[in-house]
Amino acid sequence: MKAFKSHLQPFGIIYLAASLALLGGCGGSGVSGGADASPTWAKITSNRSCEAVNPPYCRGLYGFSIAHDGSYLIGPNAVGQSISGQITAAELDTLTAQGDAVVALINAAPNTVCPGPAIIVPGVSSAITVRLASNNRDYRFDNCANGGPPSELQKLANTVDALVAKYYVIPF
Repeated sequence: MKAFKSHLQPFGIIYLAASLALLGGCGGSGVSGGADASPTWAKITSNRSCEAVNPPYCRGLYGFSIAHDGSYLIGPNAVGQSISGQITAAELDTLTAQGDAVVALINAAPNTVCPGPAIIVPGVSSAITVRLASNNRDYRFDNCANGGPPSELQKLANTVDALVAKYYVIPF
């Protein structure tokens, strides 16, 4: 049998190449929150203390850190164990927006503190630390999730507290 040869064959190859090029542009990187934008913060960490609670049951005692890509790390605990994971894309979008807002506050006023008055539970403390991406400098904010108007710091602290409640395993 004789092979069929069409005068349209070169156009088929061009069509296929153009289709593949278009499809390649639709995939994206899978990273939410503007993958092309430079991050303003590198890591956000929550630390807690619980005076009257057995350490393995103090949610957040050994630290809960979230990197700008949404990966988190719990610990290490007293015996050196750590747990890692990934927050959801929606949680990362919220955290990125709130983290960026707090970095803007820090850049405008480096001595920014949490608004008061804070409602402090005796024997319990909570701190949020924001590490800037630009210089790896840490800014620590104590007891921001309680009291006062909903400032950018409190919004961030409340979001991080919700992530700690969701992902921090107890006992740990």
